[in-house]
Order: sequence, then structure tokens, then C-alpha cells
Amino acid sequence: MTGKFGRWGTMPDRVRKLGYDLDGLLQSTAPEKLQVVDIGGGRGELLLEMQAAYPHLLKKENLILQEYNADIGVVPEVTEMAWNYKEDSSEQPVKGALLYSMAHVLHNLSDIESIKLLAKVARVMAPSSRLLIQEFTKNAASSTTHAAMILMHAGRERTRAEWRDLAAFAGLQITFEAYPPNGECVVELRRVLN
Repeated sequence: MTGKFGRWGTMPDRVRKLGYDLDGLLQSTAPEKLQVVDIGGGRGELLLEMQAAYPHLLKKENLILQEYNADIGVVPEVTEMAWNYKEDSSEQPVKGALLYSMAHVLHNLSDIESIKLLAKVARVMAPSSRLLIQEFTKNAASSTTHAAMILMHAGRERTRAEWRDLAAFAGLQITFEAYPPNGECVVELRRVLN
């Protein structure tokens, strides 16, 4: 099995099918501002899929993998960076990246832990930064996964309203969302500017 929960196409293909304009985002950004940070990114599959889809835009130094699990090992095609988001004093070390990504991370966390993590990312986001979340859509099709997350981690899959609440508590706002009947939802968050 590849990835955390199998494979349903590459990340760029999945988000495109849901109407997310990843192409426009990357192509309209100056090359020196192209930085993608995958928080809890495992073996770097998401970053490697993005690099394969956009080889002329994304190079190793632009692709940052932050994985808490030291057993994952080395991923030579991306830049690996340690960050223990669970430590209260540990702030996100990458500031102002174009895109922060969390795929199947927040469903492992309680609402309070999720808000803490989201707030840490929000504090370092530039006005142009985005946080892209990919989780299973909370519905009857994902009920087994939802129950497992509750039992194992005190986390859960979330609904549209629950994502809006988490975002608001963390100082973020939803700027794109897609919830297919089966599979992963995609939620884009941006920092609330005062």
C-alpha cells in the first residue's frame, strides 16, 4: 500500500478533480516564493507527486517534509525538517510558505489539539499563504474510519461546520472547500487578516 490510506490518483489530480486550482496557484507565484511544507507527510509521497506534476516549478529546496515519526527514514528528493508540533513552545519553523499541507493528520487529533496545531501554522502564514487540508469526508461512507479515529486517538473525521469552527478558533478562514460523497475532502484555509 502506498501512502497512509492507499492511492486514488496523485494529490494534484485529486484536488483538481474537486475544483481546486493548484495549477493557477503555483503558476501565478514567483519562483522564489514557491515553498510547500507537508506537515506529517510520512514518506513524502504528496511532495513527490507535486514535484512530478510540476518539475519546472518545484525543486528539492522548495519541498519541505515535516514528519514527527523518526522511523520513516530519509527521503532524499525533498528537504526534511524536524518540527515537534506537540511541544507547546515549538513554533512552526517555516514562515511564509506558499502552501502548507496536512493530509490525514488532523483526524488523529482532538479538537483542542487540532486548534493548537492550526494556530501554530496560522501565526507564521503570510497573507498569500494557504493551508490545504485533506481528510476523509465525514459521512456514512467514512463511519468506520471516523469510529477508529475516536477510539485510537480521540480524533475524528469532521463535517463542513466542524472545519469552519476549527478554522475560526485558530484565526483562519475557509477559502475553498469540497466534500465529495466518497473519499477525501479538500479544505483550503487562509489567515484572517485584521
